[in-house]
Amino acid sequence: MLRSIRTGSTTVANRRNFPRGIYVVNDRDVAHLDATFTHPYVDGIMRRSHWKTIEPTVGGDAQTGASPSGTKLGTFWGAVEQDITRARAVSKKIILSVFPGMLTPNWALTGVTTLWQTVCGGGLSGEEHHQPLPWDTTYQDRYIAFVQTMGSLYDGTDMFVPTVGPGSVSAEMGLQDTCNDPLGNPQLQQWIDAGYLPSKMYAAWYTFASAFIDAFPLGYTTAATTQPLPQINEAGEQQASAATATRDQILVNLKAKHGRRMSVQSFGLSAADDDGSPPGGWTGVQTYSPDGPAGFEYQTSCWNNPSAMGDASSPSNAFKLTCDWGRSAGAGAQYLIVYEPDVTASFTNGAMMDAFKYTHDKLWASNVRVGGQGA
Repeated sequence: MLRSIRTGSTTVANRRNFPRGIYVVNDRDVAHLDATFTHPYVDGIMRRSHWKTIEPTVGGDAQTGASPSGTKLGTFWGAVEQDITRARAVSKKIILSVFPGMLTPNWALTGVTTLWQTVCGGGLSGEEHHQPLPWDTTYQDRYIAFVQTMGSLYDGTDMFVPTVGPGSVSAEMGLQDTCNDPLGNPQLQQWIDAGYLPSKMYAAWYTFASAFIDAFPLGYTTAATTQPLPQINEAGEQQASAATATRDQILVNLKAKHGRRMSVQSFGLSAADDDGSPPGGWTGVQTYSPDGPAGFEYQTSCWNNPSAMGDASSPSNAFKLTCDWGRSAGAGAQYLIVYEPDVTASFTNGAMMDAFKYTHDKLWASNVRVGGQGA
């Protein structure tokens, strides 16, 4: 049985301890390096895993069937818990994200309506998986039971949990609708045939976000707005404008309900895009950052790929330029998620360490209104 390592008080003041500063992400299901926990300008970690990895069988034991999660999780969860414990030992915050959707364990798909789809991009591009319908109540109940288990063990004022569940292979809102299914048919048509409607997605996001808020009463959750939703309107017909309209309305609904407990985040930030081509979801961060928290994830490692981040000749300058891009144009990010190779490089490269200090100081100097709904 896993022990509880919850932390924090229930005071409103502690709830205002919202995500701010530099968080470090690495590969999924991989432990963070020691350097991340000792870095003077790193404020927290982002730990990403797949639900099917964490809970491959019901409750993590040898059971089979389709009963909800218990309080015992799979043996791999110990690696996740180790990162949480190490972060808390040195007062670093935690972004904890366990992805369901196309990464749902087989036992949790029993009796659930799914689509067989191909991942259209990212690290899992080309893989084929079952995609549960986000509005399927059996699927919702099983993943929410898992979320409740996580919250009972790890809730705290240092915990930040992206709302996942309605999506596919990450914390982003988007579903796999832009490439062909294994039979060569457009996956968008699969969603139309399955009865996809924007109103169903509004309800699904409301259900999952409320579950995270309830399971982590001391922490924060976020809506990642990078990708639009399928181009399907409320009549069940293809309409290009419905993609961003559905995404934006989901965000309006979540902020209206949860206020400052609901962060807004976008992926893919890079100074190479400061020519007027910001990442998807930029306007969401721009709109809601005055009430905070709001943030971006860097597109990639500045040290490994500086040309993609804005300065091919200087990884450290690319790092700083990308920070400035995320803070400029009214976007006003309060936190940035960067990649672990940049952390490692900064311990041997003074310019990279200076870039971390520059970015850290900029983020902590940002102004966010304290108070308001959900404070």
